[in-house]
Amino acid sequence: MNSPPVSVMMTVFNGQEFLSETIDSVLGQSFRDFEFVIVDDGSTDATGDILSRYVLRDSRICVLREGKKGRAASLNLAISLAKGKYVANIDADDLAMPGRLQEQVAFMERNPEVGVLGSAFELITDSGRAMNIMRHPLEDSEIRSAMLRYNPICHSSVIFRRDVALALGGYRRVFEPSEDFDLWLRMSERSRIANLHNVLVRYRTHANQLSVRKQEHQALCVLAASTAAAFRKQSRPDPFSGVEEITPELLRKLGVTTAEIQECLQASQRNPVLDPIRSALRVRLWHPLLNFTRPIRHALGLRQKSAKATDKQP
Repeated sequence: MNSPPVSVMMTVFNGQEFLSETIDSVLGQSFRDFEFVIVDDGSTDATGDILSRYVLRDSRICVLREGKKGRAASLNLAISLAKGKYVANIDADDLAMPGRLQEQVAFMERNPEVGVLGSAFELITDSGRAMNIMRHPLEDSEIRSAMLRYNPICHSSVIFRRDVALALGGYRRVFEPSEDFDLWLRMSERSRIANLHNVLVRYRTHANQLSVRKQEHQALCVLAASTAAAFRKQSRPDPFSGVEEITPELLRKLGVTTAEIQECLQASQRNPVLDPIRSALRVRLWHPLLNFTRPIRHALGLRQKSAKATDKQP
């Protein structure tokens, strides 16, 4: 049996809430010649039962369960099991548009110099309501410039060449939850990178996301990945080989100034990717709280004061 041209990979930990919807979005692709490699990273909810049902329904699905390994290790396990020339990632709470694989595989076939390809994506709330469309730079030079400030490739939209990722050792655990950014930087040293203009993924925002819960550490990991790239560009050994944890102290030992670290942490508060996510959480969490407390604030006279202040606005 011939290997499929593309392997879709997904890692999941306790993802029962959105898992079926995500899997259905992959199985509903217009491009049919793919395998779907899913690694259950030690889930304790109904994730395992959901995956078992889908394995019986579609022979393209392969599920592996080996206990809790962590995201980077699980992603690497999926890549090692994949048989496709290309690997396309989907996170377990996001949705792939029906033509995603068709468009991305066609682009990669036409552009053999490109090793990593992302796309525009639509931000949705946890209930699936559309909020905003995010488009990052499209061309290699523009993406490299953006990488000096943030990660301009959405992980859930990405497709990459499996052989290049394997040659580089895949994702690195120490950079979690920015292990994808570190990999894109290393792959960009061997190939070109690109984004597609079309929206190929719906990216779900909710309070349990790592990008929301570990925002400051994620910013440090982005800075660390950029520092490692600078070392490699100078033909110096990668300073994070064998490192177990990224800390401000370690970055300072590598020559990163305190001012640069502080600027990085401050920039994480105005990240162009996370800002819409924060807005979604305000709508989801803060606004209902205001509505719930309205009678109390009204009784205390707080709403009237707020209204008077608003009346003064031009």
